[in-house]
Amino acid sequence: MVESWMGVVLETFVLPVAAMLVMGHYRREHRRARLLRRMSHYLDAAQTLTAAPTGDVDSYLK
Repeated sequence: MVESWMGVVLETFVLPVAAMLVMGHYRREHRRARLLRRMSHYLDAAQTLTAAPTGDVDSYLK
């Protein structure tokens, strides 16, 4: 009987910790995806500027 109670007590601590770890992983993955989308935007703009022909560069910034 004592072993079954120990299992229940242990699960009450282990399951919330596991849930927090899963939530942290989920949030990190979404943050990483958002940052990569933002970085992709800046990289595309940088490639456009470096590929611009000589002349009026201000037109490429608009």
